Amino acid sequence: MGDRRVINVYLLGVGFMLIFTAFTTCGNIEQTVIRSLTNTSFSGSGYNSLAIIYGVFSASNLIAPSVVAVVGPKMSMVFSGVVYSGYVISFSKPMTWSFYITSILIGFAAAVLWTAQGSFLILNSDCATLNRNTGTFWALLQCSMLFGNLYVYLQWRDTAAISDHDRSTVFIVLSVVSLAGTTILLLLRNIKHVESSSEINDPLLQHSRLFKEKATSAMDQIMSEFCKLFLCASSQAAPFILRSC
Repeated sequence: MGDRRVINVYLLGVGFMLIFTAFTTCGNIEQTVIRSLTNTSFSGSGYNSLAIIYGVFSASNLIAPSVVAVVGPKMSMVFSGVVYSGYVISFSKPMTWSFYITSILIGFAAAVLWTAQGSFLILNSDCATLNRNTGTFWALLQCSMLFGNLYVYLQWRDTAAISDHDRSTVFIVLSVVSLAGTTILLLLRNIKHVESSSEINDPLLQHSRLFKEKATSAMDQIMSEFCKLFLCASSQAAPFILRSC
């Protein structure tokens, strides 16, 4: 069981490293790339995109824990990885509408991704290994700052202007890297075992179970209230629709 948890931590770190190699590099160069576009119909701004991403990210943190509790940490991270990849792919053929829509989606996906990451890391740690596993994960994640920027430097170091071909090549490679990271997250294995007496008394696991129960209950309540509001609005709107017909 211990070996499986260690493997999960390394897979988690490598998966995030690849996803953020693509995303961080994309964020660093996107405004420069946008300025070099020959497509005059594109009117997006990298600064506006980042503002949207982190604005939605902040707001989505309110509901992300409930989503992760219902969907599960692994599939939440896989879903988020697909959205991150979609954002990078959108730069291979930039269009204003897809650029801003993916910015909104990635803001929500980021909240879900980081909430799921914390949950999954705790599930694969105990009081004795939490610091080690956290350090391992962040060491791997920070490598994303090196590899992505190094690749762009080597690819564009002799380039005076960024052509459409140069842009497409870089973002196709980054898209493949991001999708590879998402695929690695699919390899994560769920931890299913009978808890020992020491694990039952482990405060980390106790808080995790309590949080999941509360989050699931909150999500059920939200869905119930939404259904009530929808039915109420439908019943009130029905007479007006029939009268107009």
